Amino acid sequence: MAKIKITKTSVEAIEPCDFDQIFWDATLKGFGLKVTPTGSRIYLVQYRTSGGRSGTTKRVTIGKHGSPWTAEAARAEAKSVLARVTQGADPAASKQFDRQMLTVAELCDKYLQEGTGTKKASTLATDKGRIERHIKPLLGKLKLTALTPAEIKKFIKNIAREPRLPTSKRSDVVAPSCVVERGRPHEPLACSVGSSPMR
Repeated sequence: MAKIKITKTSVEAIEPCDFDQIFWDATLKGFGLKVTPTGSRIYLVQYRTSGGRSGTTKRVTIGKHGSPWTAEAARAEAKSVLARVTQGADPAASKQFDRQMLTVAELCDKYLQEGTGTKKASTLATDKGRIERHIKPLLGKLKLTALTPAEIKKFIKNIAREPRLPTSKRSDVVAPSCVVERGRPHEPLACSVGSSPMR
């Protein structure tokens, strides 16, 4: 496989052919570029898991050439990935785990399908209202691994900015308290919809 100095100029100068081409950077071991027959230029990083020669060779896709992945940005990301590998991490496995992780919206659906067996109909109706009016629109697309305390605080502030409703109608739209508990990386996450009103 060819070695080149991966720069904006060298990346854009490569002509596609009828098969995938892989080019490795001449200065940063493991940093590479794949050029597809359609002309896509994709930055990647390759590494070997701990264990020396007995370790497994893995690749992580950084992204397509362009914005935001310039050659310089991709090189910096490759250095970051390789630094994590030297500390014993397995970035490819972590990325796969994140892809498989539920979104907040998916977890809410799972809760409504499987976690409401002992709830009263009135309580369930309130939970559904909170989920559809607040949780899904504001947090639904986030993966559970991305649901940080900062995101929760932002969520609460956004709810607080909404126009106040008459007291008689507030119980139907108060925001939920969503608690995510995470242990070791591969343990399941659990989310419970609380009943404490935010206003």
